Amino acid sequence: MATLISPFQYFADPQRARPIFNGFIYIGRKDGDPTNPSDQIQVRVICECGGTPVNVSQPIRTGPGGIPVYNGSPAQIDIPQAEFSLTVQDQNRVQVYHSPRVLGTTEGAVNVRNLGVQSGVDASDILQATFDRSEVRAVYFPPDLDVLVKSEININNPVYIYGQNSRLQIPKLRVKTSNFTIDGMFLDSGDVYIQAHRGIQILAFEDNADYENIAILNCSFRNYFYATDLRGRGYSVAPDDPTNRRLENILIHGCTSRTWVDRNAGNFQNTGVTNVKISDCACYGGQNATSYNFINGNGFIIVSNCFDNENDYGSLEIENNLTSFVVVSGCNFRRALWIDDTSNVSITGNTVDDRIYVTAESNDVNNINISGNNVNAIRCEDFGANPTGKIIGLNITGNYIRGGLNGAAGFGRTQATHAIFLDNNVARTLVETNFFRGTFTNCVAHVRSSDTNLTVRNNSMNAAILLSSSGGVYYEYGNLGVTTKPKSDQNLADIISDALTPNINWMNLPSRYFIKGGFINTIAGNGGSEMQLVTVPEVTDVSCRTHDITVNIRNRSNNNFSSFKLIINHRRVGNSMSASVSNKYAMVGVDVDDVAVTVTSITGTSFEIVFTNSDSNAVAVAYNVNTSNRISSID
Repeated sequence: MATLISPFQYFADPQRARPIFNGFIYIGRKDGDPTNPSDQIQVRVICECGGTPVNVSQPIRTGPGGIPVYNGSPAQIDIPQAEFSLTVQDQNRVQVYHSPRVLGTTEGAVNVRNLGVQSGVDASDILQATFDRSEVRAVYFPPDLDVLVKSEININNPVYIYGQNSRLQIPKLRVKTSNFTIDGMFLDSGDVYIQAHRGIQILAFEDNADYENIAILNCSFRNYFYATDLRGRGYSVAPDDPTNRRLENILIHGCTSRTWVDRNAGNFQNTGVTNVKISDCACYGGQNATSYNFINGNGFIIVSNCFDNENDYGSLEIENNLTSFVVVSGCNFRRALWIDDTSNVSITGNTVDDRIYVTAESNDVNNINISGNNVNAIRCEDFGANPTGKIIGLNITGNYIRGGLNGAAGFGRTQATHAIFLDNNVARTLVETNFFRGTFTNCVAHVRSSDTNLTVRNNSMNAAILLSSSGGVYYEYGNLGVTTKPKSDQNLADIISDALTPNINWMNLPSRYFIKGGFINTIAGNGGSEMQLVTVPEVTDVSCRTHDITVNIRNRSNNNFSSFKLIINHRRVGNSMSASVSNKYAMVGVDVDDVAVTVTSITGTSFEIVFTNSDSNAVAVAYNVNTSNRISSID
């Protein structure tokens, strides 16, 4: 049985129960003002005489019966995009209604209500038959329908599925095509735990097919084993396995997954996927699988601005991806961020309430950048029963390491003994300009080996540096607050370390280096400032010095961490002195422009460094002043 639906839109006056006759219709981009020509979009009309779409200018007029007309004939309005803004005025150009965001139906879209789909009635057969039709390019689910689907639905043709947080209770959408998009849907597995349930699943290796251009946008998922399960290859097959297929160009954006907290479940699962981006997503729940999971052969991965909570195992794991290129940035994770057997990874600007964990098992892990994060601890080591891989090339720079609960993945969390731990499988590591604030036994602990090449410099510390075993080389200098430390392995590093370490016996002597440092707990926002005095030794001739300033900033409202460097030069002749400040450099983090450094109160014997905060939030500042040997007796 077919249902007859008028092709012509009727515009009614909601105040008078009559049509808006001789009215004006304006259509624009979503969240815009359609009466403003710059916000309008090109629309077409389809007349009853001929049926060919024709581009028209706006406004579109309504006739006496409230139906759009063109050249005196009723016309359908064809809008080229799914979301748009709409304003309708009466004949006197008085606004009748305005909607900043209307979700229409795309050209050729099927409204499932018109197929006979009813709330609470199994629609499996209807929907499968609809998706099997290759001419169906879009399917719309109205928000007031609560659609029940008891069977798995196969998507065999390119299609755009969309709704307005429209609920679809379904065990699985099994996608077997390229060019698939789903937008604005709420997929629900129901209240019974069933491990086979996946919100959206693609198994390219089982289908013996290559797929591309998959977009999962603004969707919600509830109680699935995996919200999305996207696989180009099997879980543990070799890179050259003949069953491997190409699954690439994946975007998962603006989605939320809520799953079981007391049973095995994950959220967004990826295996052998290339060019995948997950952004602005949120996960709640999970056990024995991380929320954002990438396993076996994924490449070119971006995870940005994502959130995770309540997953007992971990927030993110990128595992067995060999030479993958990965960016993890701007995320807020309650549990561990774990990189295993994966190279070329940049972990920047994240807040991790657990640890950042880097491990090597079967493969060497190369080129890992961990910078500008707010994290409890960082741990880098081998993993598994018989590990053979090494971690080569670690850059741990500009992090705020605050201490707290940590532990091995999947085994709960315990107090971290070491802020940064590096085992004997770690080679070539730089630990620089980090700010250590938590309660630790050691700020840096490293088990040495013949491959050790460790540099620890210019950090603000509050505990010891610990090295065990022997082998390799170790350099240490310019660190403030370190309680105990081993000697550097080369004389040059020892000299630099001694020169930059405070010593009350010679700190301000004219012919030696000296260092000044401090911590300002709070600088008020909106122009608050704090001053720190620098005393210049008295000399009878000309004295010139260069002061290298390292500034670490913590935004007290959100714990963002930033750092930068600059140079202050001073020149003193007798009791006359001048000083100047360079531009900032070596800037890391989002708040580097919020703290200005100036010089004031210059006298014959001292000057003051002024730290001024232009941000609206209060900040904390730690600073190091490394001062060069004076250049004197200048003619």
